[in-house]
Amino acid sequence: MPLIDQARPHLMYRHLFRTLCFAAATSLALGAGCSTRLSDRANFSGPTPALQEQLDTIIWPARDQSGLDHTLASTPDAIYLFQPTEQPLPNEAPARLKRAVQRPIASVRFSERLGVGILRELANRSDPARDPDNALRFVSVSTFPIKPQDERGSPWRWFLRSQAELGAPYAVTVNDEQVLSVLGQGLRMRVQTPPDGTPARGLIVHMPGLGSGDYERPVLDALRADGWAILRIATPRVWFYKPVEFNISRAADVQPVAKDIAGLIDDQLAEPAYAVEAALAYLQTERPDIPAHPCVMLGFSAGALFAPAIVARQPNAFDAAVLIGGGTNLFHISQTSDLTNGGLKVNWAIASDRDRFGEDLSKAYASHSQLDPLRTAPALSNMPTLLILAALDSTVPSSTGRKLQRLIPSAERWSLPVGHRLLFWLLPNKAESIVAWLDRATASVEVRSAEGLMVNASSATDSRTGSRTISPP
Repeated sequence: MPLIDQARPHLMYRHLFRTLCFAAATSLALGAGCSTRLSDRANFSGPTPALQEQLDTIIWPARDQSGLDHTLASTPDAIYLFQPTEQPLPNEAPARLKRAVQRPIASVRFSERLGVGILRELANRSDPARDPDNALRFVSVSTFPIKPQDERGSPWRWFLRSQAELGAPYAVTVNDEQVLSVLGQGLRMRVQTPPDGTPARGLIVHMPGLGSGDYERPVLDALRADGWAILRIATPRVWFYKPVEFNISRAADVQPVAKDIAGLIDDQLAEPAYAVEAALAYLQTERPDIPAHPCVMLGFSAGALFAPAIVARQPNAFDAAVLIGGGTNLFHISQTSDLTNGGLKVNWAIASDRDRFGEDLSKAYASHSQLDPLRTAPALSNMPTLLILAALDSTVPSSTGRKLQRLIPSAERWSLPVGHRLLFWLLPNKAESIVAWLDRATASVEVRSAEGLMVNASSATDSRTGSRTISPP
């Protein structure tokens, strides 16, 4: 095939034009784009009384804690795929069946009530010593009546069915599903320590994006090589959700629908904040090798949308923040993003009503929301904050990123003249710059921590919010 299609030369020129534009944008972006600089670290001393008062007015979504003690009591120390058998299996039984009967598929090394839920540490091997950075699961019970549904079905049930068929000829039955459900319950987290036994200098709380892991990894690797431990929080996979539908047929529907949407989004934003609260308390007692400070919030894309609520839950726990590809007004983002609707679908009785009432719905959502970055982003204003934004973003629309910047006027901003996807494609090239920025932003915190002046979060909780408090040094 010839390199140039003589019959369709316009396609060649279009491709050439796009290639040149891409190369120019990449070159300009690698050159840093435009930026604003961070104020001196000495100017940051935690939330001001006025900011703390503002954060204290947030009404956090409720969690049902009445059954947590029963759940704890019924949590086994070890989880077996098959129920124990009184008689040894015959010689002809498959070797993998014999192993599964004799060895647990997971052990529960830690299970306690922390915050508004239960935190478990699961070792997914029969020899936990081989996996020092085990999986954490945070389990809580939402009371919000509207819940998104995962459309992927249940591959776990298919697996159990196949295992039941494996054990049936030998009178071996799969374990009780309620016992096995411990493996999948709750929000997933994982702790990673620096490589080669390097002592941790501090902690990164990492909230990833949707499908951007390959581009985030070089940044995380660079941070671990710099001595940071990482607490990774799983981001809800909203593109697997069956959309929750809301119907608007008249102007009077706008306010109640906006209230329901705000409640649903707040409920989703709250869960990682509750999970991080529990995980930091766990690390304080169970992982003395990981210092409580400096502690940095790092959010990518969707993770950057969750990050402000995580910080607002316990602002004294964090010393700096880096948000990449973030924004405000999650409802507006869900309805205008070129990637996903965030599991939300608004049905308009008349198509033209979207133009008539769409803006009113977005504003009404903002007025009802408690945890949207519109409300929680100011929690980052009294700590060093870096915003890395795409000026041509259509996934997290760039206008929402600019709004985020206005809510954190002290933040340093790196703005690249690209879209969302190219921003992440270029991210590995920014890894060392991000590490250097964090080194500068947390230098004084590390000095104070080394001198023994930093204090840890107490176990006391506020009766209304459950927030942990930190006494001043």
